[in-house]
Amino acid sequence: MGGTLSDASRPRQRLLPVVLVGAVAGLLGSLLMVWMNTSGVVTTASIYAGALFLAALVAVQFAPARLLEVWGVLFAGVAIGVLLSVLVRPTFGGGERNLWPFEVATFWVMGLIPAWIGLFVGRALRTHLRVPWSSSSRRSGP
Repeated sequence: MGGTLSDASRPRQRLLPVVLVGAVAGLLGSLLMVWMNTSGVVTTASIYAGALFLAALVAVQFAPARLLEVWGVLFAGVAIGVLLSVLVRPTFGGGERNLWPFEVATFWVMGLIPAWIGLFVGRALRTHLRVPWSSSSRRSGP
């Protein structure tokens, strides 16, 4: 059973919001780290893990059925967000950040498990909150 070209492109079109959610998480998490000027592992892990958990929770609402694909696109979005943070930071009175690739890697490592938890929790919420609106589920009086 073959599908049409439009059938194959529909899930890919829904991945754009996932990239945007990941980019926002990377941008805000990275800027928050720089703004707070933290040096502790617990604070760093909390910010990165929290940002990726929330991003995954939101991103899975827009995503196709394959969680691995959503996870990969989400993490690519985080890298874009951290890069944007590096580009935006000097404009607002900050200095250069030449070790940003390590920041991306740290973000990914510290957010790996929280992102997967967010994906699974978000998927569960999506299925439980979905209301069947088919005509067969509506009752038409006594």
